[in-house]
Amino acid sequence: MNRKTFIMNRKTFIMNRKTFTALCMAGIFTAAGATKILEPEQTVPFGPVGQESRHFVYPLEELGVGFSCDIEVLPEASAVILCEGDTVAKSVRAELSYNYKDVEGFAAFCFDKQNLPKGKSYSFVVAPSSIRSVTNPEKLNGRIEVPFLVPADLGPARWGNDDKDGIVIASAPSLVAYWGYETEKAVENPYAVLYREGVEVRTFPLSVAWDWNLGQARVQFVEECGDELHFEKDIHYKVTIPAGMVGVAYRTDIVNEETSFSFVGGYEQPLETPKYHSIQLHIDKEANTLQRVDYVFDSYVVLGADPKVRLWTADMETLVKEVVPYVNHSVNCLMISADFDNVPLDDEKGNAIELTEGSVVYSEGNPVANQKAVVPITGQAGIAGIDFSGDGAELPVYDIYGRAVSEPVRGQLYIRGGKKFMAE
Repeated sequence: MNRKTFIMNRKTFIMNRKTFTALCMAGIFTAAGATKILEPEQTVPFGPVGQESRHFVYPLEELGVGFSCDIEVLPEASAVILCEGDTVAKSVRAELSYNYKDVEGFAAFCFDKQNLPKGKSYSFVVAPSSIRSVTNPEKLNGRIEVPFLVPADLGPARWGNDDKDGIVIASAPSLVAYWGYETEKAVENPYAVLYREGVEVRTFPLSVAWDWNLGQARVQFVEECGDELHFEKDIHYKVTIPAGMVGVAYRTDIVNEETSFSFVGGYEQPLETPKYHSIQLHIDKEANTLQRVDYVFDSYVVLGADPKVRLWTADMETLVKEVVPYVNHSVNCLMISADFDNVPLDDEKGNAIELTEGSVVYSEGNPVANQKAVVPITGQAGIAGIDFSGDGAELPVYDIYGRAVSEPVRGQLYIRGGKKFMAE
């Protein structure tokens, strides 16, 4: 064997020996690690190790780690909170929470109390060799890392037992929105808004609470137990909780985004509709022109989805002018006004005023809209007002299409003084 071959074989021997030694050492360390690593079972409040981490909606103050044996917290024990690799909080102390019959032990890592910025991902990291088994002191924890998220908001709400938009609801005392966190009110007087055919009708108080880790906000339609709010058949409704009404019980800066639930009314029984008890016609007597019409209702109302007041010729064949009315807040929320800006009245044929169906909706009680109502002016220039506070037996009668009727037919439906009645 020449010198060159000898050197090469020696190098190969040395390399093989190193490889063998490294493999043996790796096996030893692997075996040692398998027997001496103290594995955690649970973290508080994140849940069992190995399962998906829960969102963290509490102030950072104390986090726990549990093991399936009695444990000892070592003096050098420590933990940190990481965000995108950076340390944002360090534990100020670690202590034993409790041991229980060698089947469960919990360690607590305490931090200076603070609210972690919301809408970010974090990790709770316990340093290796912070905790050891009491019965097997050679068992020490390895690096424990638990990812978690501080949510930016409460997330989507689930409404009631059936969360599908477009379901039919005939009557209900309330509707409830649920979240997966314990909740409380984030403002002094939280509320929800009811829309009818896309138009805001009224607001309702929100009752915010939680039960068994489930937060809830109840939209209370009625105050008396046993009562219900009725929703007209085939009418589209929506209940909306504006953003910022509901917050997490322990961090009310984590609040709800706007959430809505849509449904279709299904109540088929007759409901009391908005009625006006008088109409004020503002007429320029000298010019015989109509300036304004005021409807005074028996309860508070809001405008409907497509409100219209129309001036017709008395035969209801010629539309003279159509006006969008408004709630006359300068008086009160019982009056609906329509400005006609001195439109001329017809001296020969006379005129009639129509309030179209659905122009106004009750803002108290059941959210019901008005029926079509037609009132004649009949060329009487200078009329100041028409009062419908009595039974209205002397008023002219119209069919449901707004045509004047001199002799109502028994059993047929007619309109008089803005109200429907059945001829007898």
